[in-house]
Amino acid sequence: MARAEALASCWLSGLSQPQRWHRCDQVGCDADGTIRLWQAQSGQLIQTLVGHSSAVNALTYSPDGRTLASASRDRSVRLWAHQSAQLLISGDDESNLYGWVLTLQPGVADQPADCNQPDYVLTAVPPNGIHTLAFSPEGRLLAAGGAEPIIQLWQMPDQRPIYTLKAHTSSIYGLAFSLDGKTLASSSGDQTIRLWDPSTGELRQTLCGHTGVVRSIVFHPNGRWLISSSGDETMKIWALPTGVCIHTLRPAGLYDSMNITNANGITAAQRATLKALGAVEH
Repeated sequence: MARAEALASCWLSGLSQPQRWHRCDQVGCDADGTIRLWQAQSGQLIQTLVGHSSAVNALTYSPDGRTLASASRDRSVRLWAHQSAQLLISGDDESNLYGWVLTLQPGVADQPADCNQPDYVLTAVPPNGIHTLAFSPEGRLLAAGGAEPIIQLWQMPDQRPIYTLKAHTSSIYGLAFSLDGKTLASSSGDQTIRLWDPSTGELRQTLCGHTGVVRSIVFHPNGRWLISSSGDETMKIWALPTGVCIHTLRPAGLYDSMNITNANGITAAQRATLKALGAVEH
């Protein structure tokens, strides 16, 4: 199997649901192969999951938050959970898209998935590599996007391709379904966000405002906002359904508010770099 780049997961209907995985709000991965679970309100590190031998590229929770899946450059997909049954989809940089029906054993926190024996292989996969995957909340639709400016939708669990969405002009980096499953959002290297009707494949709206690659998107739990982050070093909050950007958030630069008005001994290029990192000049 090629290097794993994207993951999506959903619960299989009718299967038992285990106890919720910890009480954590944030999860992060690192280049050293570790995964860390954090409590968002306190910033407290809850647990560090060790098992991968290389950088972790992608993480996804099951929709109810009870199982965590991780994909790594060590060519493995790992499941961290209590007892559960789950459908896991993994995509890689060679445009292979695999599906596993997994039953996890109780009390086992780290279980390598056998990447050589998937239960099925999806067809009509976007070519030249998968960047992002997303399941609809009820698990009936799967969306995939990658190096090409197209998005493929499948009906699940019968793996039937239903729509190929074309409107972006560059690679797809982010996909997210609204909580009611009635809207699919996509983000791209073309600096736009597009909103689709997943039941018809119709493009509803295009959101413009970022000046860099839009790398990730997420729907707010209130259902009225969409949040995006970009290579232009900003996050934007969009009001729905109007598509108006109501806030632009920019993190403070390394030299935020440093006054270099009378600074000596620096070149014009160094001065420009300092200002780009937050320094000011009056």
